[in-house]
Amino acid sequence: MAETSYISVPIEISRQAILDLLTIAVEEGCYYWTRSITRPTNGYDLDSKFIFVEASEDGSVEDDVEHTLDLSSLGWPKVIAGLQLMAKKHHGHFADLIGDNSDVWTADVFVQLVLLGEIRYG
Repeated sequence: MAETSYISVPIEISRQAILDLLTIAVEEGCYYWTRSITRPTNGYDLDSKFIFVEASEDGSVEDDVEHTLDLSSLGWPKVIAGLQLMAKKHHGHFADLIGDNSDVWTADVFVQLVLLGEIRYG
């Protein structure tokens, strides 16, 4: 049997699509695994800063972990790494993203991959 080989094809994803995913995640998708989400109060834009507080397994606030995604500068490498993981390991969600068919599950997977580097919840 011949070995399967692959080619790499760059895909452009708009920053607005990323912001739309974050909006869905913040407003609908991540509350089951976070204790709180701090977000801009006057709308989201490409310079927004989000803070997700991951609830500890034992329920104690002292063991909560804070994850920051600052789109103004430091966050974009995290976003790119999360998208690469999504494309490699979560094909269906990545297809939904590039096919403009994202939903709350796609948004949740995206945020977990960006912030945690894996799917821990759901």
